[in-house]
Amino acid sequence: MPARSAYLPGAAVAPPPAMAAGLGRNVVSIQFLRFVAAIAVVLFHTHQIVSRGVADHPQAIAYLFGLGAAGVHIFFCISGFVMVYTSFCHDGPFRPGDFLLKRGLRIYPIYWLCMAAYVLFHVATRSTYRVTPGEVIGAIALWPGYGAVIIGPAWTLVFEVYFYLCFSAFMITGFGRGLTLMTAFFLASVLLKVVAPAVPLDPLLTDSLLLEFVAGAWLGRFAITRPQVLAALWPIALLLGVAGFVAGYVLGYDRLPSALAWGIPSLLLLAGTIGMEAAGRLPHRVAAFAFLGDGSYFLYLSHILLVDMLMLTPLAWLRGSPAGIVLATAIITTLIAALSVPAFTWLERPLLRHLRRLTRRR
Repeated sequence: MPARSAYLPGAAVAPPPAMAAGLGRNVVSIQFLRFVAAIAVVLFHTHQIVSRGVADHPQAIAYLFGLGAAGVHIFFCISGFVMVYTSFCHDGPFRPGDFLLKRGLRIYPIYWLCMAAYVLFHVATRSTYRVTPGEVIGAIALWPGYGAVIIGPAWTLVFEVYFYLCFSAFMITGFGRGLTLMTAFFLASVLLKVVAPAVPLDPLLTDSLLLEFVAGAWLGRFAITRPQVLAALWPIALLLGVAGFVAGYVLGYDRLPSALAWGIPSLLLLAGTIGMEAAGRLPHRVAAFAFLGDGSYFLYLSHILLVDMLMLTPLAWLRGSPAGIVLATAIITTLIAALSVPAFTWLERPLLRHLRRLTRRR
């Protein structure tokens, strides 16, 4: 394995192969995929809410929109990739404290603001949450088992926090060794659920989503050290990823293990798009719309609240027919997506900059 300094642009040796192959410090295709994954989840949840209580809504339409749940699996693969790529393809050595501080600032402040907005809306509409103070504290801290108490999709953030803690702990041992140890740890955790199901462990510790995260992390390492291979194989990876999603839909993604139906196709889709960028073949339109990925986090956190709010408008009148439900889903999703970038520009980014400046001074 090359010395870690070989991955650092400011080192005395050559820059990382990833840079030479056309992958910059910020991978444009990742930003675009973030938006795609977020929109997929929004479509899934919006359709669920709009069609709620409609007894004769066709199951085929619900099954089609159910594909949007695959966006979560794309997010987990992206998360593993980004952690490795940004930590070991930038200047300076890996510092666990700095890493955890940056990730904490990225996740918690906006999450807390969204939590407050959800609570205020439910108080205003007299549909308050039935939760205990302990559950609220658990949700604030993103403690396992409490992530979804206020914001339903926030259960994935509990996984993210666990990923960050494990990643920072294992990377202390070095880049290559840390990835190997973390992979072995996650594999053992998932296998423990199979060989010893009676062991009382939190479901977080044995979920197969851990493997999707670590697979994305290995892809990040591969993008740093062997981007030329990704650049050569991107058409195959992209084709297999799309074919995997189609196969999961045809065979029944609701009957297959999620890692098989969505996890593997998500990783292949990610590898294909990154390889396309490394080969210089990323379409200009994809690059032009990559900025939409900036608002993906706010979009992901706020969309349930925004859907509930929009369902108080005349859009709810479209629920009388399957076509109306689909139309309402499309309109609401478009409106929410249009809000995400201004929210990032005027709220999330200024807040992050202020908090980072504050932490640097201290």
